[in-house]
Amino acid sequence: MFTGTGWVLDVPVIAGFAKNDPVAHAFVRVALEQNATLQLPAAAVATAYVEAGDAADNIGDLHDLPVVVLDALDGSRSVDAGSLLARARDAEEARSDWRALARAHICAVARAREWPIVTGDAVVPFHAFDHRLEVRMLWPRRPPKPTWQ
Repeated sequence: MFTGTGWVLDVPVIAGFAKNDPVAHAFVRVALEQNATLQLPAAAVATAYVEAGDAADNIGDLHDLPVVVLDALDGSRSVDAGSLLARARDAEEARSDWRALARAHICAVARAREWPIVTGDAVVPFHAFDHRLEVRMLWPRRPPKPTWQ
């Protein structure tokens, strides 16, 4: 078990940092000040590159911070993530959603570290993988974007 304080970051937080979202940057700054570890599951990082669009290159700035640790999707972690996917409450949705592997990897890391997941997406079904996970919202609910944009 890891000692110390830390959080496991979800795709919207990683992509938000890349897009220079002030709330995501403030969260990272607080982690730096508190010397708290920010765990980045590799599958979440790969998915964040898609979500960040033109700003994806800024994800490298997050990797370079001294409090950031990248969690590889290797041997035992891939077994943990695969097991979570196979046992998800809605296994069909888990198989058909291309982001499901990133979510399962995030959950596997959070379980192993016993750290909360920090997300910006209120509808991500982390509890479908494990109802005991602690999930914290980084942003308050934002109004939906107008459909004309």
